[in-house]
Amino acid sequence: MTAENRRKSDKTFRLIDLLIVVFFLSGAAAFIFLFRLDLMQTLNSNEEPVGTIIIKNNIVQRRLADRVLWNRIFADSPVYLGDMIRVANLSAASLSIENANIDLGENTLIRILRSPDGNFKFELNEGNLNLDTGKGGGSFTIDVMGREIEVGPGTVLNAAAGEDGIVVQVIEGTAVYNTGRQRKAIPSGTMLDLDARGREQQNPAVVMTNPRPNARYLKNGPEPLPVSFAWSRVNLGSRSILRLDVAGDQGFNRITHTVETAESTAQFPLNAGIWYWRLSLRDEKLSSGYLTVVDGSGIVLSSPAMNTVFVYNTDLPELRFQWSEMEDALYYMLQVSTAPDFTNPRINTRADVNAFADSNLGVGTWYWRVQAVFPSAYGGSAGGTVYSTAASFRIEQGSTDEVVAVLRVPETVPEDVGEEPLSEPESTPEPQQPATPPPVVTPTSAEPPLLAAPINRQPSGGYRFGIKELEERQRRITFSWSAVQGANGYIVTLYQQTATGRRLITRTNPVNRTSWTLEDIRLLDRGTFFWQVEAVSTNSGGTIVRRGAPGENTFIVDVPRAGQVQLEGSGVFYGN
Repeated sequence: MTAENRRKSDKTFRLIDLLIVVFFLSGAAAFIFLFRLDLMQTLNSNEEPVGTIIIKNNIVQRRLADRVLWNRIFADSPVYLGDMIRVANLSAASLSIENANIDLGENTLIRILRSPDGNFKFELNEGNLNLDTGKGGGSFTIDVMGREIEVGPGTVLNAAAGEDGIVVQVIEGTAVYNTGRQRKAIPSGTMLDLDARGREQQNPAVVMTNPRPNARYLKNGPEPLPVSFAWSRVNLGSRSILRLDVAGDQGFNRITHTVETAESTAQFPLNAGIWYWRLSLRDEKLSSGYLTVVDGSGIVLSSPAMNTVFVYNTDLPELRFQWSEMEDALYYMLQVSTAPDFTNPRINTRADVNAFADSNLGVGTWYWRVQAVFPSAYGGSAGGTVYSTAASFRIEQGSTDEVVAVLRVPETVPEDVGEEPLSEPESTPEPQQPATPPPVVTPTSAEPPLLAAPINRQPSGGYRFGIKELEERQRRITFSWSAVQGANGYIVTLYQQTATGRRLITRTNPVNRTSWTLEDIRLLDRGTFFWQVEAVSTNSGGTIVRRGAPGENTFIVDVPRAGQVQLEGSGVFYGN
């Protein structure tokens, strides 16, 4: 072969190599594009949503129809037809679909579909589901491990699926078990209990008709909320003595109320918190559940602080209203008015977060208050809660170049001043100086010195909780500290670190011990948390008369990251 032929051959080979590289690179680029397109379709949908996640605790994931990836969802996230909703361990969620509320317990997997008659259908493959269709709602179908339950308007029921079979309890209304060959009604206060082979069981049981499963109540004052309990008996004698226990912890180590009765009703006053109940027959538990009581009047106004005076020169000041966050609140209503009774408020607006800014308020004294509005899943106060205690501030115009915000000492009048006019002074007064505006001062504190910050705080800073450890602790976290001299109570506050700052999770009233237990671990998500404990001294009426310096620690909840996604059937996880 001549040198010229070899050069032609080398050039030909180099061109073929280039074409092969370009071909494979184009294929790889097309594959990446299609994968990205499928991923974005997984995370977004062009379809109209059929419902919304209204409450979410801890890890809840969704997989859109015909997709392979799971993505994490949050409160207010839309849900679509064909979605699979997966609730992880130590987690919970509530959905709103066509005015119906659907509560999903931990370790629950459902799919949202439509049945041939056009009604919504929920496939429950594992876990438990509470459905409240609402008085004016539509009809639904629940497929519980292949067993179809037809649910009409105005029905409340609980459906559970597991290795031992399925249990459907009808709390209100009527459901129908459709076997394909026959239809069997399940009236209110009764249940359907099938084993893994579909054989109906006749075991002694009770159906708790009130409170409803995972009930949520609002109370609007400091006094406890009276909660009524009512149940029906299934395969039980009418005079059998049952025991109802209500406790502040899931292990029933702190039972606060108990009654043994042959009746089917009871009532207990309950303060804010999570309360667990169980019904037993001769120490055999027949039914159990929990309910939540939220103090809707507990909003604390933080800014502008009471008696703050804003002094400006030319431009009206921009005021930032801030208040404490209420867990599970849908939104807040803010009112600002020149009248203490809030007639014709200048601002009457909805705020989706616990803050609002405005720069249109002029000179004068202003009053403001906030109300939290909760989802319809909360009972006790329809539509929302009472307004918070009002706070006031004042806006004045002065010669300052910048807006100045200070506290003004309220003027006080001596108690011994009568109605008689004061006599003229005998001495001649000194010449008066030109009138000047009264000084704006910051009040001096006459409070006693702060109590010391509690030490020996556990869990210690940076402590890490994993799923295994949380299970070993029975899904509870106990916080403890050393006693502080001069204190007879302690306030524990729990925050989560978010991208925008700290989010308040819970704050206790003063407890008279050196430990406190978080009973419902579902309040915690994956991430970093801060917990504070403050020593206080209270009088006989419960009023705090002396406060302390808060001690603070951090801890980490290291549950499996919900951002991980799994290729269907592959067992391979992606994400971090």
